[in-house]
Amino acid sequence: MARRPTLLAIGAAALLAAAVRAEEDPPPPPPPAGTAPAGVSPTAPQAEDAADVGDVPGAAQPAQQPETPPAAPWDDGSLKARYDALKDAVRAYEREAAETRDEIRRLSERKYKERRAAIEDNYRKAIEPVEKEERARRLDAIAAFERFLERHPNNREFTPDAIFRLAELYFEKYDDEFQVAMKDWKDGYKRWEEGGKKGEAPAEPAKHFEQTIALYRRLIAEYPDYRLVDGAYYLLGYTLRAQGSSEEGIATWLALVDRFPKSRFFPEVWFRIGDQYFDEEKWDQSIAAFLNVVPLRESEYYDKALYKLAWTYYLVSRYDESVQRFFELLDYSFANRDKVSGESGSVLEDESVQYVAISFGDDGWKRPEWTTLVKGKSLDDPDAELALDYVGHARDTFKRTGEQQPFERDVMARLGQNLFKQSKHAQAVAALAYALELDPLHRDAPKLQDLVVQAWVRERQFDKANAARDVLVASYGKGTPWYKRYGNDSEALNQAETFARTNLYSAALYYHQQASEYYRQEKQEVALQYFKAASGAYRNYLERYPHDKNAYELAYYLAETYYYSLRFEDAVAAYEAVRDSPAGTRYRGEAGLNAVYAYEKIIEQAVQTGKLEKREIFAGKRDPTVKPEPIPELRQKYITAIDRFLERGADHEMAPNFGYHAGEVLYSYGHYDEAVKRFQIVVDKFPASEASQSAANLILDDLVARKDWVAAAAYAERFEKEKVGGGDTSVFAKIKGGAEFEIAKATLENGAKLLDEGRIQEGNALLEKGADSYLKLIAADPKREFADKMMYNAALSLEKARRPIKAAALYERLYKEYPDSDNAPEAMFRVASKSEQVFEFDKAVTTYLTLVKTYQKSERRPDAQVNAALALEGQQKYERAAQEFERFATLFPDRPEAPDVFYQAATVHKKRGAPGAELDVLNRFIKRYQSRTAQAPKVVEAYARMGEIFDEQAKTATDPAKARKRANESYQAAVKQFERARGSPAATYFAAKSAFALADQDYARYARLAITSKNSKVQMKELEAKSTRLVAVEASFKNIITTYKAAEWSLASLYRVGALYDNLQQTVLKSPCPDDVRRLAGEVACDEYRNLIEDRAFAVEEKAVEAYRTAFNKAKELRLQNVWTRRTLEAANLLRPAEFPIDKEPISRPVKGGTTPLGPALPDGGAPALKAVGTGPGELAQKGTTG
Repeated sequence: MARRPTLLAIGAAALLAAAVRAEEDPPPPPPPAGTAPAGVSPTAPQAEDAADVGDVPGAAQPAQQPETPPAAPWDDGSLKARYDALKDAVRAYEREAAETRDEIRRLSERKYKERRAAIEDNYRKAIEPVEKEERARRLDAIAAFERFLERHPNNREFTPDAIFRLAELYFEKYDDEFQVAMKDWKDGYKRWEEGGKKGEAPAEPAKHFEQTIALYRRLIAEYPDYRLVDGAYYLLGYTLRAQGSSEEGIATWLALVDRFPKSRFFPEVWFRIGDQYFDEEKWDQSIAAFLNVVPLRESEYYDKALYKLAWTYYLVSRYDESVQRFFELLDYSFANRDKVSGESGSVLEDESVQYVAISFGDDGWKRPEWTTLVKGKSLDDPDAELALDYVGHARDTFKRTGEQQPFERDVMARLGQNLFKQSKHAQAVAALAYALELDPLHRDAPKLQDLVVQAWVRERQFDKANAARDVLVASYGKGTPWYKRYGNDSEALNQAETFARTNLYSAALYYHQQASEYYRQEKQEVALQYFKAASGAYRNYLERYPHDKNAYELAYYLAETYYYSLRFEDAVAAYEAVRDSPAGTRYRGEAGLNAVYAYEKIIEQAVQTGKLEKREIFAGKRDPTVKPEPIPELRQKYITAIDRFLERGADHEMAPNFGYHAGEVLYSYGHYDEAVKRFQIVVDKFPASEASQSAANLILDDLVARKDWVAAAAYAERFEKEKVGGGDTSVFAKIKGGAEFEIAKATLENGAKLLDEGRIQEGNALLEKGADSYLKLIAADPKREFADKMMYNAALSLEKARRPIKAAALYERLYKEYPDSDNAPEAMFRVASKSEQVFEFDKAVTTYLTLVKTYQKSERRPDAQVNAALALEGQQKYERAAQEFERFATLFPDRPEAPDVFYQAATVHKKRGAPGAELDVLNRFIKRYQSRTAQAPKVVEAYARMGEIFDEQAKTATDPAKARKRANESYQAAVKQFERARGSPAATYFAAKSAFALADQDYARYARLAITSKNSKVQMKELEAKSTRLVAVEASFKNIITTYKAAEWSLASLYRVGALYDNLQQTVLKSPCPDDVRRLAGEVACDEYRNLIEDRAFAVEEKAVEAYRTAFNKAKELRLQNVWTRRTLEAANLLRPAEFPIDKEPISRPVKGGTTPLGPALPDGGAPALKAVGTGPGELAQKGTTG
């Protein structure tokens, strides 16, 4: 492939000399033919008018030239065009240099910030405890001083010191709080910026020192003769200004300097006052303030006040006074220099030198004696053109000081630099030359001499520039006095060396420019010889200065001259070195491109000489039977060169062709996979290019052959949409349509697999993508085969991908658009389920019940029916929910959960407070399931619940006896049914509960038995009757314990056993004294009778206590707490308060759920079988054991 013209950038060579800063004028005309190379300015290479082969040694034979000449900036021969090209090169160089500097700065700043943050974090961890302790101690100190002042508000000796110290402490406190607030504000502001600056920006905290200010004012007012009162004035003014009250602060300071002119704060305060006025541009007041400081030469504010005073004079155009004050400051600085290190006596020395130089170069300084009228009526004519002798005026000013000033050289050097920047080049040279005259061996002398060269170049005074350049080389090179003086200063030597060796490559630039000119004139043989000479010169310079800062540009010029001197192998090596160089990027793309061109020349020569086989590159389908062949080394290098070019020159117009050619080489040797990758890059980056058409065809052929449907469809769709290659896209559409079905299927399968692997995000993305593909296919042909299954799979995939709303919409579409689909019931069920999840309960219920009605063979019908009922219950539509629960048992009687669902109907009625409806459901439940052994536990529960309902009704019924009878019948039925459900924890619980309810009625009747007769024989019979009843009732409660072993009801029964004896004791104690006993001895006999009764009652009491104790201890052991344990404790406390105290805390900590063993010891030491009882499955959670 023929190399196209490239920018040779000969004009940019001027940059290497660092001497061209051209303004508007064109470069000078070329010198006559035969000018020696040493006289060529590197800033303006020039061409000979004519030459022949004999002009260059060794140029004897003509040689073959490259097909296309380099496009040098000066090809058209126009001086203006040459100049414009040079300016463009300069600007491009400056842009790239600026970008490089910016990148280095950003990188440095980031590294610095990261390092600083790490260091600050380490220090913060160490400092924070100290700061915390310091704050605490400060607050303690403040409190102590406050207390002191409360006790001693007027002590003339100590109170002022206390006020002063307290004010300082408050200042420290306020400042610390401000620093913390500022940190929080900065963090908040950063978060606000990183969050997109949403809402109002956080408000920046303000300083405030209220307490400090108040204390200083008190100190000044109450103790005006206090020894530190001037400090109080100073700090008061400082804090007022710090919190924004500048006028008050200045007023306070003015009072200080007025009252205490000898105060140590006098110079600082006047300086700060002047600085405040300076910021407010109150120039006269600022000058007056600074003038109060400058007489105080020993003050640390002396040089600062001089500097600001001089600066203020400058700003108000009082230049003479400004320079005078700057001179005073420089005198002070030089007089106080460190004799060892030479360090300035004032940090403001350099700035003062700069401002003196600026003043001398300021056109606003009126100096008629140094001004010449160039054009106009008079010097005062506003339109006049004037010429100012800045340098003459500056030298005269120094002369009038009467002696040589040590800083005169520095001022003149800076003046020259400033004038140079202002393009006042002749005056700049005068200033720089005088500075060099004052100190020819100064460290910066080479730099100033270089500026002289640049100034003459800008003025187009090339003879003077060359002469100045000769002085630069002769005065500061190796062996000169200057070089010897700074032999240990590597930086100065390197700078001087850089300035000096600029001229050494002028010859190379001259040869190169001459070669370009002859090439443009189509004098190929002569141009070839000059190119050879230029390449030799560049090579010699780079060998001598391999680390030169301009080596990168020169290396590119070397490669160019190799190429055009037909040394292609050397050109390849040189181009690749530039391309891969870390030294720059300006020529990276061109070097990479030209390396490819050079390789093409080498390959062309190799094919012509028979060293390399010629290969026909063709396009076609991939042949999987062909094995890859080894690629010759030369062609491998060619591919590598293309790759490197594409890395850096992807936007070049030749990039698509070269990219395709690299793929063709691989394809021709059977490396199909790698070739296809190359083709893909071509299409991706250059879809509109001609090369992309061929590349796209080969990509699709390959994908179809490998049945890679996903990639084939994606590429085909993209090629069609982007009109790759600009040709017919119908083939792309055909391939896309055929592959889309397989794409969707594979996508969904891969998505499901990723989910199984835990790669959720990736899996979800694939599932959603596959679903969308199915839907597109359905939209294109809704009646296509398996459309319903495609829609169902799409919805299912969206559901897996956590897109429930989209999935629900598809499910709904499915059963509406494809009602006969096998997937319709499942889709309907999922719609209902999703509706519940988004709280659309009415829609959920309707959809569930529609499914039950419509799809009677669906396995989803039972789930739909029960879910509908549950949804209704969740909406508190209890009556209808109960109907649907009961209907479930009717529709699905053989389902194992049917009884539980049926019973739920009764539970729902209980929720809505409808005992009549609940009884009806319970009766129907018992009628339906009583004969089923498996449902015996639930039947026991139903009877127990019916007993509870009747018990409640008895409380308000007109015929309570009838209600209680029905309750007893229900409880008895529950106890009876327990025989069919032994082993069931639930049945045990509800049977025990029912048995207790029956026994408790016996207890109530027992408790009502009293001893009321006053006849001793009748009393005996009444006692015997109650005792007999006690035994019977006690047996009932013991039977509950031994039969059911249910913890709650065993504890309740133990409580009732104790209550039996407790009640018996109370009954005996309350019995009246018999008349026959009273007749024996009156009240004395009755007292004896009562003593006897109490003794016998105590024995009964002991049995009650023992029963309570057993219940209480077992409850503690099992960590149970309920109504029965509380009653037990209360009853025991009445009998034995010391043993059974009632605390605020429960006797045990309630626990959650589970089965808890219970092993009470009955008061009478009952049989071992009574010592192990257990709980039912629901009693702990239901009856007070849930904590």
